[in-house]
Amino acid sequence: MSFYSYGLCKKSWQSLIISVIAFLLPMLYFRGAENWFKLLTLVPLIPFSLAFYTKKKVRDMH
Repeated sequence: MSFYSYGLCKKSWQSLIISVIAFLLPMLYFRGAENWFKLLTLVPLIPFSLAFYTKKKVRDMH
């Protein structure tokens, strides 16, 4: 199970941040592309925003 799916299932913002880091390096490779692959650099924003939302939600519960 990947950190992304584990973070979604368990609502763990730490796992989602690890998945952002794991996504980030390969996406920097695609940043240099000259076609629609440049849009793949936006993929790490999805788990990052979910991690931010999850951390905020957990903090508000306590």
